[in-house]
Amino acid sequence: MRTGFTTTVLHSDLESPIEHFSVHKPMHVAAAYGYPDAHDLARVFKGEMPGYSYGRQGNPTATALESKVTKMEQGLPRRHGAPLVMLFADEVHRRSWSSRS
Repeated sequence: MRTGFTTTVLHSDLESPIEHFSVHKPMHVAAAYGYPDAHDLARVFKGEMPGYSYGRQGNPTATALESKVTKMEQGLPRRHGAPLVMLFADEVHRRSWSSRS
């Protein structure tokens, strides 16, 4: 079944499992990531193992946004859009916190 652009983008976060039984992807604004072994964390930092090490360097919310933007750009590889997505995510985060003061 072929779906339109809006439907595809709107439901793209449902293509992978969503944690905590959420209906849509939750926002991970700040988080700490723990690993059973410090060597695993070092491997994540080096890019030798998948995962997250520090929220500002990547988190599930940024990954979900990156995937959605990739879907909107109709398959442009993530490595091209990642810096822009991270800048966008940081700006959204900054504005959401500055509006609370």
